[in-house]
Amino acid sequence: MPLRDWPSEPLGRALFGGHNQRMSSVQESSQTGPGRPRAAVAARYVQDGAYVVVVEGELDLDTVEVLRAAFDDPERQGSVCTVADVSGVTFADSTALNVLLQVHADRDLRLASPSEGVRRLLRVSGADAVLRTYASVPEAVADTPPAPPIDPPV
Repeated sequence: MPLRDWPSEPLGRALFGGHNQRMSSVQESSQTGPGRPRAAVAARYVQDGAYVVVVEGELDLDTVEVLRAAFDDPERQGSVCTVADVSGVTFADSTALNVLLQVHADRDLRLASPSEGVRRLLRVSGADAVLRTYASVPEAVADTPPAPPIDPPV
């Protein structure tokens, strides 16, 4: 296909869609240019021992620091797990996926209510085999972490 026949919309946006959603009442946000949608951490709280981060908007190279900062919040200390409510994420790229995988490597990360774009990113990248997803925040919080394997006697 000649270059001129490619869609005018960036391929990532075409695959993951929905990048025009606006957010309201956020704690932290990242505005990356005039008229460009923001990424935001709409809420951070502790529920039944789980540190919950509610994320909305686009997560890409320009906005992912908002996500990284939310996961590094000292409030999460002592939590049994971290739950990311990603139902409001309208776009996510490999930069966001990298942050999620780094958090997962450091602690028990659970993704709640992933949007279609997030589910597609996880599936296409193979990260769905690594990152656990749940239908809701309460379901993610209530899940008992898997027991560590028991080493057989030698």
